[in-house]
Amino acid sequence: MTSGVNFIDNTVTIADDGTNSLGFSVTATDSDTTPVNAAPDMVLGKTDNNVTARPGQPVVYTLSYQNVGTQNATGVRIAEVVPIGTTFSATDSAPNIWTCPDGSPAGTYCVLTIGAVNVGTSGRVLFGVVVDQPIDSKLSNIHNIALVTDNGISGPDPTPDNNLANEDTPFPSKKIPSLNFWGLLLLITTMILIQYHCSRRKISA
Repeated sequence: MTSGVNFIDNTVTIADDGTNSLGFSVTATDSDTTPVNAAPDMVLGKTDNNVTARPGQPVVYTLSYQNVGTQNATGVRIAEVVPIGTTFSATDSAPNIWTCPDGSPAGTYCVLTIGAVNVGTSGRVLFGVVVDQPIDSKLSNIHNIALVTDNGISGPDPTPDNNLANEDTPFPSKKIPSLNFWGLLLLITTMILIQYHCSRRKISA
């Protein structure tokens, strides 16, 4: 259904030309207004495409939007906030043009205008960031959040919870270095020598 239609007005008119009513014409009119039970329902999804956040490297998020409602949506836009531990990358967001300048720091509010999204229509956009170098040791991952909205002309979204999308991009796991045979042998020998010297000191005491 076309966006902005909230009511359906119907008018009916009946007339008699007077042939069978003594020459007097008769006209009757009636109308009725029916509220439209329809609204757009925007849904947003997000993925980092299963990458890990590495210092100085880009992370590109794919945002998928769709109108699953019963009425066309207008004025649709997606809002992003540059995640903590990153800066915005216009290059990695191409061909989409966000409102925030390239290199915008964490916390910057960015908007991408989509426009009209008809019922059943979907699309994808990109939002790219570059991970800080060095990484803040307090961070366990890169947390990204986005929101899709329309201009509300056709009424409020019936399920606003699915307008929001989150994604956590992990940092590379810190691996404990493994020992080869000679390294393990050296470690065992060192432990034996330490234990031996400790025992000698106890005997001497």
